[in-house]
Amino acid sequence: LHSELLSKIRDVNQTITKYENLQSESPAQALNETLATLRTKAGLTEVNGPGLELTIEPSLEGQALGQEVTSISPDLLVHLLNEINRFNGHDVSIDGKRIIHSSPIRDINGQTTVNSLTVRTPPFKVRIGTESIEDADKLYNHLKSSMIADDFFIDNLTLTIGEPQDQIGVPAFDQAIKNTYLKNTSKGD
Repeated sequence: LHSELLSKIRDVNQTITKYENLQSESPAQALNETLATLRTKAGLTEVNGPGLELTIEPSLEGQALGQEVTSISPDLLVHLLNEINRFNGHDVSIDGKRIIHSSPIRDINGQTTVNSLTVRTPPFKVRIGTESIEDADKLYNHLKSSMIADDFFIDNLTLTIGEPQDQIGVPAFDQAIKNTYLKNTSKGD
C-alpha cells in the first residue's frame, strides 16, 4: 500500500513537470495531451493493455436439469463490478458495453440493461483492463479466491475467470454522457 501511494505520487509529480515543460513550449499541445488523458480516464476511448476476460454462461448442471437461463440479475452484475473495482480493475465492459462512472445497471421490464442497452442472455464476456500485468494477476487471484463464482452458480450460471493477458481490448463508451446537474459558468462566477 505504501509503495503504491509513493508510485502514484511519483507519477503525479512527473505529470506536473511534463505539463510545466510543455506549457512553456506549447500550451496547445499540453492542453491536447491533458484532454486525451481525461478522455481515456472517462472511458471515452478504446483501451488496449493488460487485463482479464471473464465468461458468463449457463451452468451445465442447470442445463442438465432443464433449468433455462433467460437473463442475468442486475444485482449479480453490480456485485461482480464491485469485486472488480476493489482490486484495480479500471476499464470494464460487460457484453461489449463500456462501464463508466454513471453507467446504470438495471432491470427494465424483466430485462437486465447496462447503459440502457439490453444485456443478452448468457453466454457473454466481461473484459477488464488493468494498469499493469501485476494488477491483472492480483485481480485474477482475488476473483479466484472470492465467493463470486458461487453467487453465479446459485443463479444457474458459470463464471469462468480467464488467465491474465498482456493485451486485452476494452471498447470505448459510445453514447452521449448526460450531465443533468453540471452547468457551464462564466469566468467571473
